[in-house]
Amino acid sequence: MHLFLKFAIIPLDMKDKILDFYEFIRPHPMLPLWERWLRWAGIFTGAGFIAFFFLIILAFLIYGHGLPKIESLDDIIQAQSTVILDREGNELYTLHGEEKRKRVQLEEISPYLIDATLAIEDDQFFNHGGYDLPCYAKAIAFEVLGVGVRRGCSTVTQQLIKNVFLTPEQTYSRKIKELIMAIRVERRFEKEDILSLYLNEIPYGNNAFGVELAAQTYFGKTAKELELVESAILAGLPKAPTRYSPYGNHKHSRLLVEFTADDLKKRTLNSWRDLKIEEYSRGLIGDHIDLPNGQTLYINGRVDVVLGEMHENGMITEAEKEFAIAASHNVEFKPYRDSIKYPHFVLWVKELVEDKYGKEFVEQGGLQIYTTIDPKLQEFAEDAVSNFHERNTTQFSANNASLVAIHPQTGQILSMVGSADYFDEEIDGNVNVAIRHRQPGSSFKPFVYALSFLNGYGPGTVMYDVETQFGPGEYPQNYDGEFLGPISIRKALAQSRNIPAIKSYFLAGNEEKIIPFMKPFGIQLDENIGYGWPLSLGTGEVRLLDLVGAYTVFANQGIKKNISPILKIENRNGEILEQWKDTPGVPALDPQVAYLISDILSDPSVSLGPRMQVPGHTVAAKTGTSNKKDEHGENVPSNAWLLGYSTKLAAGVWAGNADGTGMNYSASGYDVAGPIWDEFMTNALADMTPEPFRRPLEIVDIQINGETGLIPSEITPPD
Repeated sequence: MHLFLKFAIIPLDMKDKILDFYEFIRPHPMLPLWERWLRWAGIFTGAGFIAFFFLIILAFLIYGHGLPKIESLDDIIQAQSTVILDREGNELYTLHGEEKRKRVQLEEISPYLIDATLAIEDDQFFNHGGYDLPCYAKAIAFEVLGVGVRRGCSTVTQQLIKNVFLTPEQTYSRKIKELIMAIRVERRFEKEDILSLYLNEIPYGNNAFGVELAAQTYFGKTAKELELVESAILAGLPKAPTRYSPYGNHKHSRLLVEFTADDLKKRTLNSWRDLKIEEYSRGLIGDHIDLPNGQTLYINGRVDVVLGEMHENGMITEAEKEFAIAASHNVEFKPYRDSIKYPHFVLWVKELVEDKYGKEFVEQGGLQIYTTIDPKLQEFAEDAVSNFHERNTTQFSANNASLVAIHPQTGQILSMVGSADYFDEEIDGNVNVAIRHRQPGSSFKPFVYALSFLNGYGPGTVMYDVETQFGPGEYPQNYDGEFLGPISIRKALAQSRNIPAIKSYFLAGNEEKIIPFMKPFGIQLDENIGYGWPLSLGTGEVRLLDLVGAYTVFANQGIKKNISPILKIENRNGEILEQWKDTPGVPALDPQVAYLISDILSDPSVSLGPRMQVPGHTVAAKTGTSNKKDEHGENVPSNAWLLGYSTKLAAGVWAGNADGTGMNYSASGYDVAGPIWDEFMTNALADMTPEPFRRPLEIVDIQINGETGLIPSEITPPD
């Protein structure tokens, strides 16, 4: 310090003052070591705070330059419509639009809704200057030190302006800009004005912007007339308006796995908190789930969370909270219809894009979202589901169906029908069954056999379809109650025999090998359930979308392409945010094994019937039927499937009831899902050039003994 001051061009009296201050703060050599260390720690801490303060100022100067000026609150309203289109550019749905907005004054909004919104979104709104400093401290502690949990710290003011002026990127620079603009808005306008604009601008889903239109859309009343439970419902929507839509797939909380009585003996489920995050899905409204052991488990919903926050903030009493939670289970929503084509697919795409870019940016960002949907194939799919709706309901007590079609070589989704009728509440039509987990039954068997082929077995391997004990008291049956004796895997798979499939489970290496084998196919099974041999019969729950994607591996010579519903997304300026690009894909299966499975499933000599064949085309198909116990303890069909493919198109059909109730005893994948699949594939392939499955050169044909599976000798009888 003395050397620095000697050459520094500073007035002499200033040098003396600096030197005096330095001598004051400098830890003296005669001081105890601990006191010297303490003083140096204080010096460095103070210097750190000063440096951090100047860094904040510098960041505000850099990132604040060029931000738009907000002279009035109307400057914030710059929303533009986002449009979702099919692959040919036809409009499927328009989000936003000024005609879908009606502004009201703060005094025209129910106090319940104002309290509910602040409780769940920003309970310190009237006490901060546009930012939540304690929350930032906790967020920094997590990011830097790993302390606590990851959290979002956006205030109501920040939520109001984000994505209107700024890009959707999740970066620190964007957060700084958002913070700067929030501070500017808070300094310029009254809190009541900011809150009023927020409540009038934010999206509540289903193209309803602002509380007034949301109240009319969902409840048929004004925002001022909203009661406590209705206010809690609306306050819960803005976080994810598509996901929590009362007309959508997540109206109620639900289990994502189907526990058996044996599963529940291994664990204790006293509340939803005992569930793993991947085992349940929180919906808008909580639900009571009846478990196989007679226990009832309540999984709370978004509304419960809102009411809980209101109670924590002293806005409502415990009794009011409990009464409103109970009332939420009986709320009647106003029937809703909108100008939307292919609603299940469109709303699913909207949810995917919102998860990636943010709901405000999607709702108001003027995007052009080009999807992969083929309008011609989509119409074929919707017609096929509709044409057999009445027949299946009457004959098989199966009032719903879903269909997904994918192009194997690209992974692009060409059609998706989520239910028989999106607007039919009696069949839970708004539930998109294509993305619901269901037991696939025998449609899972091809994967088990495929793994056994990798272990040295093949279509000609002889299995014994005879009564077999697979555990204490476990004597599984075939669907027809019969046993066929010695049978080739070719016939056993095509004819969907259970006993050979279970034996192939062990040949494949049990679930320890099957579960990881399925991951490259896009099928994620729970490693902790302990399926045992029933896994070979399709007890592991999957989504129709994922199962069709897995079947594309057979159609595409063992290669799995990423499943995609989006071709391109453009912003309001025509700039491309993302665009589909072809990739090599993931080798999920040996091409020889893929061909062998396709050869079996396309063999008319062993096929279950004509509904699994398309005249003039080579197609492979597999049925599936899963069962559940009814109130009498009898097994009844609950899910009917038919999955099939050509080289150019893979399609799957699920049929049954969206609420999981059983069908008639006579229902099966062939009879219920089969006609829908057959009609769709016949129409879809009509204009496509027939093409056989490509046979690898390594595949050879040999004769074997049908009784033993061995190569016949010179004394083996010809028959």
